[in-house]
Amino acid sequence: MTGFYSKLRKILLAACIVITVCALCGCGKNTRKEKELRKQAIGFMEQGDYSAAVARFDEALSYKDGKYGSLEIDILRYRAEAEVLAGEYANAANTYAQLAREDGEKPEYLNLEVICMVRGNQSLSKALDLYRHSCELDPHGTGNREALYALGTALSRSGDEQNVQIAKELYEQALNSEEGATGEIYNRIGSLVFEQGDIDGAIDWFQKGIDFIQNHPELNEQDVLISLKYNTAICYEYKQDYKTAKALFEEFAQQYGSNEVIEHEIAFLESRIR
Repeated sequence: MTGFYSKLRKILLAACIVITVCALCGCGKNTRKEKELRKQAIGFMEQGDYSAAVARFDEALSYKDGKYGSLEIDILRYRAEAEVLAGEYANAANTYAQLAREDGEKPEYLNLEVICMVRGNQSLSKALDLYRHSCELDPHGTGNREALYALGTALSRSGDEQNVQIAKELYEQALNSEEGATGEIYNRIGSLVFEQGDIDGAIDWFQKGIDFIQNHPELNEQDVLISLKYNTAICYEYKQDYKTAKALFEEFAQQYGSNEVIEHEIAFLESRIR
């Protein structure tokens, strides 16, 4: 939950600042009651009482005068955050859909709706359609990559081979788009290929990811690089190329430090080589 909330806050922060400033300055037909209830709701959020916050945001919106203005949009954004923190992902998805209707089909709203739909175990086919629509509007829109990862993970874990293939295609499309490549995508494709039984293909994808990250240090994907190198060693173990696997695990231990899992792998591989 913490990681997801952190990403959500980053996605909304810039636009939220603009809207909040405008709202608090009294733009449009905002009412004093709405502002008071909004302040109370934010207080509940700070206390960790997210359900109470949602209820107070709803009450604030009941005082809106006519069309949704900057204050109402700001309240909807906060309500969506509170719903996420309360674990009410389906409700949060509905709020982001409402934001898209009231404030325009901004990629950040569509992508956050996709993420919440996935987390709320809603229709993957509808989430997929929404993600594709978001990409049509802006393939590099705010929150696009987070939505791709959330949707791709859900499709991969669905147990449906067709969904797995769709996830792979989504990753490849992102990889081939302008400025769309990341080491994480290479890692995800490699993992899917590995699960499909193509070990050599997985090694190829993992190595491409390693090369990509090493050539793009500005992306700061050190954690992904560690995963790619570990996954590569595992692939060679599955290929029964125990010497190569052992050498890779030993190199891994030298670079990143050893642990019980790595030591166990090295000991196992040594027993196979003898």
